Amino acid sequence: LRPTASWDEALAEFGQWAGSHPAARRVRLWLAGELCRPFLVPPLAGVKRHEELQRIAASLAASATGLAGACRVWVDGSAVAQAAVAAALELTVWEALDAALRSARLRPVSVRPWWSEALRICRARKPDALALACHDGSALTLLGGAGTDFSIARTFHPVADLESARAALLRAAMSAQIEDTRGGRVTLAPFEPGCAETAQADAALP
Repeated sequence: LRPTASWDEALAEFGQWAGSHPAARRVRLWLAGELCRPFLVPPLAGVKRHEELQRIAASLAASATGLAGACRVWVDGSAVAQAAVAAALELTVWEALDAALRSARLRPVSVRPWWSEALRICRARKPDALALACHDGSALTLLGGAGTDFSIARTFHPVADLESARAALLRAAMSAQIEDTRGGRVTLAPFEPGCAETAQADAALP
């Protein structure tokens, strides 16, 4: 789907796609940073089980991300001794997605934020990267830290254009004291015939 589409437009396009692919029964859904936002869950003394960490993360999600109401939350990994990256999606958005999938008789293999896949690729290609910035549509997501020890995980929304995204990125990197230029920057662009722009996971931060 087009990264610039509104939520209603995206659901309509999804329905059209499902109708034109009747043989498809399983799908992978990648969500933009505007919908699925990261946040940090700090180390919590006394928390030993991932299930408990998950419950605490869910209680922090709305205030940490700026999303409204109850959220569905995923916590990366199972470590509880250090800050963990979590992803939050408004429950109403999840319910709309679930209804659209059921209507089309599709089963989701996975539902994940696009920035998590960009982070996985960046780590594989550049293990010493200190930060990753993902610009998709009207959102900019910044993840930074050494290895699995994250110091920032935040989505900026709305971001009107690339210049606004670069300015927001510089401010956030400075506030998080990310001074090294080792990092990646990827942009999810609408597909256009003849367009040569591609995601560049090895680019330095601006």
